[in-house]
Parts: sequence; C-alpha cells; structure tokens
Amino acid sequence: MNSRVARRETNPYPALGLRLDPRFVGALVEYVRTRGGIPFAEFMDRSLYGLDGEGGYYNSGVVSIGNTSGDDFLTAPERSRYFGRTIAKALVDMHAAMGYPRRFDVVEMGAGNGTLAHDIIETLQADHVELHGALRYTIVECSRALIMRQREALAGRKRVRWVHANADSLPLWKVRGVLLSNELPDAFPVHRAVVRDGEIREIYVTVDSHGDFGEEERSPSPALAAVLLDLNKLFPIAAQPDGERLTVNARAMHWMRELGVALDEGYVLTFDYGRPGVIRQAPYTVFDWEQYPLNIGYRYPGAVDMTSHVDPVVLSKVGERVGLKPVSTTSAPKGLYTQPAFLEANGLREALAMEADTRERSRALGLLGEDYFNFFALVQEKSRETPGDDGVKQRSSNLISRVTMVPPEGCAHLYHLGDIKALNRASNQGALPPGHYVHFIRMRGLVTAMSSLHRCRVLSSGHVGDDGHVRWPSNLKVRACHDVYIVVTALSVPEMKDRLLRGVAIPFAERHGADAWFSSDA
Repeated sequence: MNSRVARRETNPYPALGLRLDPRFVGALVEYVRTRGGIPFAEFMDRSLYGLDGEGGYYNSGVVSIGNTSGDDFLTAPERSRYFGRTIAKALVDMHAAMGYPRRFDVVEMGAGNGTLAHDIIETLQADHVELHGALRYTIVECSRALIMRQREALAGRKRVRWVHANADSLPLWKVRGVLLSNELPDAFPVHRAVVRDGEIREIYVTVDSHGDFGEEERSPSPALAAVLLDLNKLFPIAAQPDGERLTVNARAMHWMRELGVALDEGYVLTFDYGRPGVIRQAPYTVFDWEQYPLNIGYRYPGAVDMTSHVDPVVLSKVGERVGLKPVSTTSAPKGLYTQPAFLEANGLREALAMEADTRERSRALGLLGEDYFNFFALVQEKSRETPGDDGVKQRSSNLISRVTMVPPEGCAHLYHLGDIKALNRASNQGALPPGHYVHFIRMRGLVTAMSSLHRCRVLSSGHVGDDGHVRWPSNLKVRACHDVYIVVTALSVPEMKDRLLRGVAIPFAERHGADAWFSSDA
C-alpha cells in the first residue's frame, strides 16, 4: 500500500465515473514487484479480472453494459433487440444447412447481461418453433457477477445452462451447432512486442522504487513464444522494420484453436471490432465511452477498461489450421463481413418493415450506422468428414439443404435459393418427382415459423414433367434475396396460393430420407 498510485483519491475524476480501489492497486503493485515484472498481457488480465477473484474491472460488479450515458458499454444487443432477432434468423439457416438436427447447440461465450441470449431464445420460441425445440443454449462466462445478471435476464428459460470458465480454455467438446461470441476477443489480454534485429522482444510491466508502473523489453514469455510460429506465417517478423511495435492477441489465437477442437460440426460466428492489419495498432483504455492512451491504464488499473482491436484475418487463418473454413458468400468471399453488412444480408431491413414502433425501428437502424462500421462478423464452418463413393473422405456441402424424399400430399420441402444450381442439375438429369411443383417463395422476415409455411408469397413456379424435368415459365425472373426460398411440393400454383391466402399453414415433410434428389458441392 506504499504505491503513490494506491494513495491517490478513490475517485479522482467523478464526472468520468472512475472507481479506483486502493486495496486492489496496492495488491497489484506487490504482485508485480515480487515477480520482478510481468508481461503486459498479464498486467492487463489482472487489471480487468483481478487477483484471486478480487478486484479488477470486470469482476467489480459495477460495470454497466447498456445504452444510456451512464453505462460503460454500448453493445449491439443492448442497443436493439433486432440484433438478437437477426442472429436468430442466421441460426435458423445454419440449423437447416446441417439437416435439421434434433439437438442444436448454441454456445455463447461471454454473454454480458444476457440480452443477446434472451432475444435469440425469445425469437426462436415465437417464430421458429422447430429450432427452439432442438435448442440447447450454453453460456460460458468467467465473471460470477455477470452470471448473476444473466440468470436474472433469462429467468424461466429452461433451455439455458451455464459453464463458469474462461472461453479460451473451453471445457466443451462434440458441439453440434454454433459457437457464438459478441465482443469477446477484444476483452482478451494482449501481448505487446517490438521487433529488434529481426526478432521479437516482449514488453514487460515493472514497478519502480516509487511504486509506479513502467515498461521494459525482454525475451518473449512462454505464452507469446507459443504462438510465434503461427504469427510468423501470417506476419513475417524478419521482414518488419526495426522498432515496429506489435499487439499480439495470443489468447484469441489459442481460443480459435480451442473452438476448432470443441466444434464437432457446425459454425463459428464471431462479432467484434477491428479490421485486418490492426496487429500494428496499440491497445488503449476506455471510460465514459471515450478512448484514452494506454498510460491511463497504468495510472488507474482496475478502474478503466483496457482493450485492443481484433484482427479477423488472424482469427480466420488460425481457424483454418484446425478445420474451420470461412463460409464464402457473394457478400463475403472470405467469410468476413462488416457487421452492418451481415445484419443486412440476414434480413434486418426486411424485418423492420413490419416494426410499428418508430423508436425501436430507429434504434435498430442504428445497427447499420457509422457506430458499427469498424465492427466485423466472421463466419466459419466445420463439416463432418463422410466417406465418398470412392472411399475418400469428403466434406458435406456448405450452407446447402438436401431434398431427401418425396413430400407427402399437402406437405412441402423448403430449401435455400443457393441450391438453384443443384436444382437445375437435378432437373437436367430428370431426377425430380414427376407431377410435383417447384415454387419460389418469399418469406416475410422473422415471423415465419420454420415448421410450416405461412405468411409468405409465391413469386414464380415451375412444374415437374413426367420425365423429371422442371418446366419453367418463359417469363421467369427471381431476384436473389436472403428471404427467397425454393419449395418442392405436390401442391399446384392455385392450391399453394389459395392456402397461403387463407392462412392455412403448409407443414414441412419429415426430413429422414436417404435418397437425395439433388445435392450441391458449392
């Protein structure tokens, strides 16, 4: 308790909401001194999460996550419930792409107040009952204070369980579904390094005779050394100019490898702020929604947030080495979107067309605004390997549904518009069921229950002839949108339109056949 830092008044900037804990600061000073210095990453970790569960920014129990001027964070889930609703729509598509498994895991790592989990589960329960019935939602959280808040937000939700653990030491395996995080890797402590004569030197935090924190260059710590091989392949150290300073999120790299091990089949969906190349950008401190230099974190450890931007390309490349492949789409060839682009691609604007509350609509549109231009969405997939016809293992198709059996009378099979090439191929081969119809329909945002068709519109239709070929109308024009699907059914165009007009739900056929009409290798 002899540190000049610890002797400062408890709240030197009350207008900015700093909450300095002299006891914690004194303990941190002694911790660093007795060890003769610690890597910056460890200093950041202790500042954020405390010593032996005591003190630290996140562990204080007073960190406020919300959407008012008095809160510490402005997160997308807190800004609008449509963030969670739109992600729910993406989960529905992923569930379909996996063949509608009866158990679908959603593992959210670092769930904040529990708002995102609440909005996802509420949306699935109301509008996507089939997925809700298969859902098993797990929250992995290291902060006991936040777990308490999450339990309050999710009270009465029986499909949620908690795992008290760090996300980068994920104690889960054989996950089938989606590993989800929102603003998690940015909270991982980062290593600071500098290039000297073509080699890496690490920044350590030390304590001087006055009890003040300082910096010193040393050989890489074991944690940083463990990722240097991966790092050097992505960012050749010897090619960097002397004195180049780097911010290395070693825990995020380790975390991504852990996700690859934990995921048996499914997707990794990562939202965070950052962009390619931010490895050259220094970490910083944040309070009162403003960014400040790193030295504020040295002056007020445990009182301010310390963070850094995340490089999604590093995460993607590390993920590829453990079987996590970027999901390539027209909007994101490398599986990397801006966050607003991801939300638009998954129907946020279309969903808002039915929102009557103008204030809620305005908040949701803010998710597409400049506040989130620096946020990204990274989508990765891990597919099970299955034996091919030649005995060679092949990966199942990416975000593509399969037709598995002839739909019973009055039922339908639903597929993504992305299957159109495979559908045309099957038609050319005469592999479709004679007498059936192929409809293009538009679903109306998030209100469609994914166990039946209703509240949707037939855009155009084709008829399957006796030879198994589709006869398309000569004036066929269908615009590729996220909410347009392919329906194969015995219902004719008038019958389909009549049922939908009268609000009669058209159930999906059972999905348990083995003989596919068509599949896609896209």
